[in-house]
Amino acid sequence: MDDHARDIRFGLPDPVLEVPENLRAEHTWQTDDMMTVDGIGAFMRVLLPVRLTGGFEVTFGTWIGVRPLELERAFAIWPTREYADFAVNGWLANRIDPWGLLGIPLTASVRDVNQIPYITGSSDPFLDHLLQERVPVEPVVEAWPGYVDDCVRQHTV
Repeated sequence: MDDHARDIRFGLPDPVLEVPENLRAEHTWQTDDMMTVDGIGAFMRVLLPVRLTGGFEVTFGTWIGVRPLELERAFAIWPTREYADFAVNGWLANRIDPWGLLGIPLTASVRDVNQIPYITGSSDPFLDHLLQERVPVEPVVEAWPGYVDDCVRQHTV
């Protein structure tokens, strides 16, 4: 990442974190970018780019909940040419501070065949605003000290 961009990644979807760790393995199918957990749901990794004031950007590597058939389709086409046209509807499966957003409906689409899909739209006005406009950097710095504040401090001192 360059001096004005940061990347924050979530290890697991929030609903999966509610399953005791000792029970996860026997109920989970997982690749690096997709997973299903019996009784919880199907999930895939996506990117949420957020442009911040001051010319900064933070990209959240997050998880979305999807229908199991959509996950199967994604798994089948991931290594093929069809992946370039892949898009999926789902809902955000991580709480992303400072805004929350857990459970918000969204659409994710492939922008680059060498990357996981990006969140590209939402019927939720606030998430759509995050995708379209620059938002204040200060709440992000407060919510993610150590990830974003060093970058901001370097360029505002």
